[in-house]
Amino acid sequence: DEYKGRVMIRDVAITGEHQNALTEWVRRSSDLEAAYKKRFGKSLEMTEANAGLEFIKRLLQNDAIIMTSDTKIAAAVGAKGQEKPPYGMFYVYSKHRDIKKKDLALSDSRQIDPTLGYMYPIVLQLSANAPNPNAAKMFMEYLGTIEGFAPWAKSPGVYTPNPNQVPFDGDMPLAWWEERMWLYDLDYAAANRGKVLDVWLKYAQR
Repeated sequence: DEYKGRVMIRDVAITGEHQNALTEWVRRSSDLEAAYKKRFGKSLEMTEANAGLEFIKRLLQNDAIIMTSDTKIAAAVGAKGQEKPPYGMFYVYSKHRDIKKKDLALSDSRQIDPTLGYMYPIVLQLSANAPNPNAAKMFMEYLGTIEGFAPWAKSPGVYTPNPNQVPFDGDMPLAWWEERMWLYDLDYAAANRGKVLDVWLKYAQR
């Protein structure tokens, strides 16, 4: 009841990354079941095929607030003066860069089990017809250096694989997040995101 009608999430139907991420909830259903039993002291009773899909069903049946953008979620959650502010789920962590600029009261929860959320890689790609492929490769390499990553270094939620990079003030290094967040399996996501979307639409449209 504490969370009923108070959890905001960007519409999974229009958010491919959420569809991909929730396939990991399906793939790791046993982890969700174990976390449920640890929290409530009893086994999870399901009407859906697995705990991941059951999670989606229960989230929507608990009157989740479906939003169209993470910017709107951050603004709604972070608005000061609310007696019972909503909770933001799955919105991008980089929205915390606006805390000072927009005077928001935002914070993250780092005690959620079995995962704090999800993360995904940003891939640098080189066109087959690039006029200067070697120069492009050098630039890609440069982006991984301290100097090359500087334009993004002061924004939370954006990370470089460079172990020498100092995290944003108040943030944690990439390795810390890797231990606590789920990185979805690309092949499994491609094969199963349709199942996630079907269950989302089934309950979101009610």
